[in-house]
Amino acid sequence: MYAKFELNIITCIVENKTVINIKFRYIAIAAYLYVVIPIMIYFLTWLRPYIGIPMAVILSIGLYVLIKSDYICNRDDIALPRVTLILVFFVFLIWVWLSGQGGFFYQTWDNHSRNAIFRDMIDFDWPVIYPETGNALVYYMMYWIVPALFGKIFGWLVGNISLALWTFLGTIISYLLIVYICKCFTVSRLWLVCIIFITWSGLNILGMVFSTTFGLTQNEMFTFGRLNIGSMEGWLDGVRNGFDSSYLFRSNFDALSQIYNQTVIIWLLVPLVLENRKVRNLAFIGLCMLIYAPIPFIGFLPILLAIAIPWYYRKYKSKSYNEIIKQTLSIPNISAVFTIFIVAVFLFKSNVQTGNIGLFVPIQAFDIVRILTLILFYFMEFGLICIFIYPMYKKDVLFYVAIMTLVIIPIFKVGTGRDLCMNASLPALFLLMIMTINYCKDKNVKVMTPRMICISLALIIAAMSPIFDICKRIEIINLANRFPIVADRTKTLSNKNIGDYCPDTYLENYLVPNPKSKAFYKYLAKE
Repeated sequence: MYAKFELNIITCIVENKTVINIKFRYIAIAAYLYVVIPIMIYFLTWLRPYIGIPMAVILSIGLYVLIKSDYICNRDDIALPRVTLILVFFVFLIWVWLSGQGGFFYQTWDNHSRNAIFRDMIDFDWPVIYPETGNALVYYMMYWIVPALFGKIFGWLVGNISLALWTFLGTIISYLLIVYICKCFTVSRLWLVCIIFITWSGLNILGMVFSTTFGLTQNEMFTFGRLNIGSMEGWLDGVRNGFDSSYLFRSNFDALSQIYNQTVIIWLLVPLVLENRKVRNLAFIGLCMLIYAPIPFIGFLPILLAIAIPWYYRKYKSKSYNEIIKQTLSIPNISAVFTIFIVAVFLFKSNVQTGNIGLFVPIQAFDIVRILTLILFYFMEFGLICIFIYPMYKKDVLFYVAIMTLVIIPIFKVGTGRDLCMNASLPALFLLMIMTINYCKDKNVKVMTPRMICISLALIIAAMSPIFDICKRIEIINLANRFPIVADRTKTLSNKNIGDYCPDTYLENYLVPNPKSKAFYKYLAKE
């Protein structure tokens, strides 16, 4: 009798105490609120009241209709092991800390400019127009809105803590979205999602071996036998036949470290559009990406089109013209077009870098070695994993669209550098990551088959890139005998003009001289 009573207690604990039930609608709503609330705050604080207030109201109506139509009645529950979930969250917290968020570990070079932008958003009135120079601050600032508000109230340190926690929150919501999409609810599968998420990368180490062995670039830094520890993402950095050859795709860790203000939104919106493939919401989701991350939006657009075009074709064939109009001109889509799209177009047109689009290198630079180098780049960064997961996705149009997007993007550029290659590729790479997770967890995929062994080896080799990156940062901290190492030499953009010498910041990316001559400041921005 006693033994039976004890067994019932243990069973009760296992069933009720070690599992936490999360309603999926709460995760999805949290993701939309995370993305949209900063946009509405931006409308209310950066735009003229008679423009910003109506826009905030219109966008909130669109969001309300989207949530009510697709999520309020959703009854899906996710039962997750409590202890495992806490441990996974702790791993993500450490990962975010190691990326340099808030300046509490080691920060990469891109943070010189990002810290200056964040500080100026805390120290100056919105919109930020510098009294000393008359320049305006123009960039993808939406991500900093909420942490900057905390910084305005409580100071720089609290602002940075808020930034780190804001990033952690967005990462966790993205993780839970992927867990739901891939149905990874067991202990092993939760760890599978976590590990692939934090180590997702190209096969950079193998790429470096090929690059140094065969002399693919003319960069003396990477001669054979001098494989320095680090991420090795720039294994093609250098010059080939007189032209730039620095093709590069970011790992998740590098993206979080360098361009977190764009990355976390990608991690949220790609799963959201996979879960909610309704035409009535595509413009809303897509335009949210646009105002946060215009360059990644270029790589996100083919994914949206791959979802929309087959639907339009089916409806056209069945002559469902009313349905086409109804879904296209839905309240969420229209609300985003008349708010986010208008503001984004006027805002980004103010930037002097807008419109500088062309080939990464001219046609005459494509000799046989460069073509073979590009093919090797494709193979190492995404091609091999695509070959492995092909059986599951050979009939999925999104799979082929992701591949074609990643093939085309490195050929072009926006601005003066390789930002298009590095940043526009992120949505498609993240989509392939989700597909890889889904393949690896599938119950019909045998664990010890040659294909799964090869996938495991590829993922382990890829994981070495962010692991070595972290090791390099620890080494730098140790050699510098300084902790943390914060990339904050630029300090502020308030005393700088385009053309000034500023080795840590591309001033033309962030400053607008004579802003009153720009339509955004003439018609939309606060006086």
